[in-house]
Amino acid sequence: MKDKDTRRSKGVAFILFLDKDSAQNCTRAINNKQLFGRVIKASIAIDNGRAAEFIRRRNYFDKSKCYEC
Repeated sequence: MKDKDTRRSKGVAFILFLDKDSAQNCTRAINNKQLFGRVIKASIAIDNGRAAEFIRRRNYFDKSKCYEC
């Protein structure tokens, strides 16, 4: 994903966690930290109705839980 004005990569990533505590701990640990001179913004994804579709496209072993950072 790139910024439409600068055409520079926004550096977006989505991470799947197996449990809610790990997702929350990661979010707290890395939010607002710097990496290579850029500030990391971490947050828990909000359900937008596409989560089930997202999980079906990939072969996850445990589909009962999905926590993303």
